[in-house]
This record gives sequence, structure tokens and C-alpha cells, in this order.
Amino acid sequence: MMTVQWVHEHNSSERTIVLPESGRYAYITDNSDSPFSFNVSLMISKVKESDAGFYSCLACNEIDCAKATAYLIVETLVMPSEPKTLLSCCQEKHVQEECLSACTVDIDVSVYVKNPHCMNEFPKLLQCAKDGMDHRSCCFAAEVPNKCLAYCHQSEEVPPHLDCLKFTSEILYCVQEGHRAMPAPPTNVHVDPVPGSGVSLNVSWLAAPKNYKMATTYIVYYQQVGAEHFSKVRTEQPFAILSNLNVSSMYAISVIAANHNGFSSFSPTVSYHFPNADHWDYIASSDGNHLSSAGVLFIVFFVLFLLFAVILSAVYFTRRPYLLPTFLLKLKKRPTNGATAGSVAFENPGYEREGQVRVLPGNGYSTETPAENPTTGWDRAELEAVREPAAPAATTVSEQDGMRYTRFR
Repeated sequence: MMTVQWVHEHNSSERTIVLPESGRYAYITDNSDSPFSFNVSLMISKVKESDAGFYSCLACNEIDCAKATAYLIVETLVMPSEPKTLLSCCQEKHVQEECLSACTVDIDVSVYVKNPHCMNEFPKLLQCAKDGMDHRSCCFAAEVPNKCLAYCHQSEEVPPHLDCLKFTSEILYCVQEGHRAMPAPPTNVHVDPVPGSGVSLNVSWLAAPKNYKMATTYIVYYQQVGAEHFSKVRTEQPFAILSNLNVSSMYAISVIAANHNGFSSFSPTVSYHFPNADHWDYIASSDGNHLSSAGVLFIVFFVLFLLFAVILSAVYFTRRPYLLPTFLLKLKKRPTNGATAGSVAFENPGYEREGQVRVLPGNGYSTETPAENPTTGWDRAELEAVREPAAPAATTVSEQDGMRYTRFR
């Protein structure tokens, strides 16, 4: 049974951390090359500066274990505000006067060997001597300990490890070799607008006299003044075109030279502001105001037109309701619930008349109202059996079923 484990050792400490196969870390295993071997990779998402350091892969089975180590470098490039010479850097860090002779381009460290007092100024010299270059790959090959690699890096935070003084010669050797093998920063950086584009710039420069043949690639860094992020363009020519720029912003531009050994420090930063930026801003704002005013006027006239059309239609169809669409006529004729409950839909002249039931008296001809029962309040009359009609006489007046009629002869 094969087990694989990744371990991380941070630069600033010797404490090791076992990385879980979850979250930002993922183990990738590939055995497509051979059925008897496999490759294991560690994938780290959202890499941060704290992820830099040694990573060891430990693979074990029932027989034995194998271990391999790799070093991760995480860089955050920051454009300098202005270039500094090595001597001015040492003076700003208050290096002792007797030790300033080492603050030269060739970094002569003989004064540090002859003068033990200058060893206390060693970290300051290294910070200035690096000059923005990264020499950790050389220091790693020279077996400089992990906790001392910060002296080979461009970081300003250097841990005060006294044990690193034992590796002074290795660190200085890498710094000197880096200055010999790495190209110098470009000079005479010029920025000109591209004719006809309006939003593009042409950045050109000259290679430095020192190590100019060693530069294989140039990287142009540019950002809007005040912005946090920057953009970059890589080229092998001594010029580069920056496109899709904001003409109303000022840009800071700097160039570095690089090869397979590393990269140089930044060239002096050049600021550029489009000459017609204020003019274009004024035109854009004016156009925006005109467009907004025209839009408001259009909306007002459109609403007034709709209102006039609605009023005119209402007057027209009120006088000619038969021209209304069929569904509107049905809605107009359909009664509402209130109207249905309080009115009758057909005409009946006798419907609304008050009806009274009157009881005939015993003689059948009296019109006197029957006596009212004082107890119940209802009219009460005695019912009588229907009398058989008498034989009809030879008169003109006859009676049938209680109804009188006259027969005409």
C-alpha cells in the first residue's frame, strides 16, 4: 500500500506542516509513464507570500520510503518610486563610514573581511546590494539554509539570524555572480503616443552598457497613478505598445531586463499623461449633459402625447359607443354585482305595486276590513264552503265560478 504525504517548511521558521489533501491543496498522481512508477504533484490554489519555502514529498510502501524536496519562490513585484544607487542606499541605511567602501557596483567585500566591525552592517549591505534582484536559486544551489534565503531575496524583511553569518561568502558570491550574469536595467525610457490610435502608447528604451548582450527579454510594467494593480507586457524588442489605455488617467511606466539567470532592477519610472485628456473629459461631460437633457425632453413630450391621445379617444367613443370593440361593449353592458342585487332586469309595471290579500265576507259583497286578532296581530276571517251556483235565470246577468259577466244577445 503506497502512501504519499506533502510537508511544508516556511522560510522564517524550521517548523514543518503536513499539508492535508483538501482546501487549497490537491494531490495529483500520474502513473501513465510506467506501471511500476508514478509521479506525484502538489497543486496550491491562491498562492500567497507565506506559501514560499521548502516542500517535501514523502512516499512510503511496505518496503521503504522515498523523499524529494522542492523550493517555492513567491514574488510580489512593486514598481519603485525612484531609482537609488548602491552608495545612496547604504547611506540611507546609516552604514558606518568605514564600511561604505563596499557599497560599490562590484561589491568589494574585502573591507568586511578585514574589519570585524563591518560584519554588523552586513544585512544592510545585502539589502542594498541585491538591488531588486532575486538570488535565491543560486543560494539554494550553494546549500544556504532555508532560514537564510531571505538575504538572497529582494524582500525588505530580513530575519536576524546570527547563524547566517557563517554563509556570508556563499551569499555574497551569489550576489556578485548575479550582477555579472544578470542584465542591467534599461536606460533612456521614452513614452510617445501612437499616431492615429488615441489610446495607445509606444514605450522604447536603450539597453544598458553593462551586460547588454545578456538581456533576452524585456518586461514593461505600467499602472494608473493611484491604482493598486499593475499590468505588464513582455517583449524581445527594445520597444512595446501599450493599448486600451484610459486617456483621462496618468500612467507610471518602468522596464526591466531579464534572462534565464534572473532579472534586473527597474528602470527609472516615467510618468505619462495624455495631452488632450482634459479636453476629452470636457467633451465627454458636455455630451453626457446634452444627452441627459434631450432624454428628459423626449420623455416629457411622449407622456403629454399619450395623455392627449387618451383624452381624445375617451371623448370620441363616448359620443359613438357603437364603434367600440366587441369586448368593450360586452364589458359596458355587463352589470356589476351591486347593480344586480338592487334592480330588476326586466320591466313589469305591476311588479312594484303593493299587493294585499283581502278576505271576502260572508255575503261576498261587504268591503269592511275583517277584525284583527289582538293576540297575533294578523287578520283573521272565517272560511266558508263554496256554495253551489243556482240555476241560471233568464236574465242578462250570469255568474260562473264566482265571477259575474253579462251576456249580450
